[in-house]
Amino acid sequence: MRVCQFRHFGVVPGSGVCSNCRPRSEGNSLIIFTERRASVNARVYHRSMLGGRSSEQWIAQYASSHQHPVNRACHTFGIPTIILSAVLFIASIFVRGLWMYALGLFFFGWALQFIGHAFEGKEPEFFHDWRFLFVGVRWWWAKLRGKA
Repeated sequence: MRVCQFRHFGVVPGSGVCSNCRPRSEGNSLIIFTERRASVNARVYHRSMLGGRSSEQWIAQYASSHQHPVNRACHTFGIPTIILSAVLFIASIFVRGLWMYALGLFFFGWALQFIGHAFEGKEPEFFHDWRFLFVGVRWWWAKLRGKA
């Protein structure tokens, strides 16, 4: 049995990837999957962790599922709120009682994100691929720099 580039079994004929690794949403025509070679170097490993996509392709797909202005606004405020909550959770090791504020900000940030997706009418991308949990921060940073 053939193995896909991510070492899963059950490659779909003609695609080079298994049914778990196939792109599940529209707009993935730029994604090119290649079979893994026997000699794996660090660059190939890095590309496989990114699903064979560049950082720009990840951000472009993320941006394509966040078109509604309310969703974009909710994510613009929700993502940094979640990041701030993570920083406060770490700081709560040293400051007593700070974890309650961190927890509140964490839930508020996620609530903003899901409210935005209700306006968009699409479920979050990370429901299909967990790596999109980290793409949101890159999208937010690109948006601040005017590149998203």
